[in-house]
Amino acid sequence: MQNPTPTSDCTPPRLNGHAQVQMSQTPSIISVDNGLTLEIGEHSYIHDHKIRNPSGARTRVTIGKFCSIATELTVIGYDHHSDWITTFPFLDDANRAKWPGTEGIPYPDGPEHGSNKNRGDIRIGNDVWIGYDVKLFKGVTLGDGAVVGACSLVNKSVEPYTIVAGIPARPIRKRFSDQEIAFLQTIRWWDWPAELINRHMSLLCGHDFAQLEQSLEADSDYQKIRNKARAEQYLCLADTAYANNDFAAACNALKQGLAICPDALSMVVCLGNLQFQLGAYADALQSFKHAAQVKPGDLDIIVRLSNAALRCGDAGLFEQTLKQALKLEPRNPDALRLAINHDIEAGRFAEAAQPCCLLIASNPNDLLLLLQLGKCLREVKDLDSARWCYERALTVDPACSIACEALQRLNNQHLCLTSQFTQPEAFSLEAAEIRL
Repeated sequence: MQNPTPTSDCTPPRLNGHAQVQMSQTPSIISVDNGLTLEIGEHSYIHDHKIRNPSGARTRVTIGKFCSIATELTVIGYDHHSDWITTFPFLDDANRAKWPGTEGIPYPDGPEHGSNKNRGDIRIGNDVWIGYDVKLFKGVTLGDGAVVGACSLVNKSVEPYTIVAGIPARPIRKRFSDQEIAFLQTIRWWDWPAELINRHMSLLCGHDFAQLEQSLEADSDYQKIRNKARAEQYLCLADTAYANNDFAAACNALKQGLAICPDALSMVVCLGNLQFQLGAYADALQSFKHAAQVKPGDLDIIVRLSNAALRCGDAGLFEQTLKQALKLEPRNPDALRLAINHDIEAGRFAEAAQPCCLLIASNPNDLLLLLQLGKCLREVKDLDSARWCYERALTVDPACSIACEALQRLNNQHLCLTSQFTQPEAFSLEAAEIRL
């Protein structure tokens, strides 16, 4: 739950008809046929460094960590509609031009698939072994620890730690008992740091589950990893609760996760953000204080802490953290906005006007900044410049009632419109380059 931020589709596009490859610390270059997009995890390898895609069907292949793949791996892409009266691909772009009767008939699954069904992408888990000359249908998933025998045709997904073989591939047996498989999926050794893998290498290269479990129970580094993983499960629960607008449940899930892993920074910050959103500013202040201890000097956390301190009326902490934030980044927009709000509330309009000018220089259509600067300039009797701000605000939002009322008050005043306030050069609108 990141503030919260929706996830995005990270599928890389095809460029100039060539396939894309994303690799993470994989030493060899892997060639993929046209139409494929490959993402491969750390330490996985393909023996002949190639994935074949003879049909050219657009397919994303995701391979996890520590996978061992033999030569001649092939993707079976296109799937004609056997449920139609004809299986001929009339709706492919190459055929549409020859057959005018296809005009107006929609593509079944999008133009990139033509007449064909789109079975979906291929997902290969972690620690998977694929034998020689294996063919994978689009849409299949090979679970963690799966084994695919040589010359197999895989047209259905394979359960974790299951051995399959044949044409089509059929389950032969499970590699381990259900309890042992659950244990392996819990420890997820492929996600460990190299030092931890090396420490337990002799057990990973064996079959003594009881000894491995006993060894991990005594390993403090593994316990930290396990606790972090357990805490992240509560983060997922908090995400779900937040999406359902159940903010109390989201808070409780985050607190449960932090009880397991107190220094999980993402969870601490998420909890602080949620508490702040709910108006529990004192609780948010404590959360951001904790976050600042976990990661000292983080600008984003310092700004959030400063904001919470301001809401809680802790002037000393607010000024300390705001000064720290502006020292780290003098033109940080969030810190400057905090300074503006604080100065306006305190009646320090001249001081507030200066950071307003700095921000408007790069955000000339920011309605709130224009209104704030207009108020500051009106209070210091720079009425011409104040009028400009309100007129500019109305160009941004013609229905802005605050700007309309402020202009009406200015027009009704029988004061000299010449500025009675001597502005320093950095304060002037011209110097800030916001006259457009």
